[in-house]
Amino acid sequence: MGKTVLNGAHVLLLEDDALINLGMADLLQEMGCQVSPFMHLTEALAATDQQLPDVAVLDVNIKGILSYELAEKLERAGVPIVFVTGYGSPALSGKWNESPHCRKPCVPTELKQVMIKALRRRA
Repeated sequence: MGKTVLNGAHVLLLEDDALINLGMADLLQEMGCQVSPFMHLTEALAATDQQLPDVAVLDVNIKGILSYELAEKLERAGVPIVFVTGYGSPALSGKWNESPHCRKPCVPTELKQVMIKALRRRA
């Protein structure tokens, strides 16, 4: 796939659907990323206390709870965030409305481009 800023990037993936989580983790690994997948918001929050990722891919709605608490924490630490959602617009609210996002099911090329853009902004 060629060398990109994704090669070796540590990605925190938060997705509560097991099949989508597994598929997205595989896709991100194929892009050259190192993936830490989570299905529960509390586990993902706790993991960021131990190690911050280079970029986060967050489902907006995790078992009925918005992932914005984690997004706030990561944003304060300077971690770029890419939201994924299965909902139509406006799935992202407030300040997150203009955030990089991909609608599920994410087209691999679209997800890759959004991830590269997010990481380049950080650099």
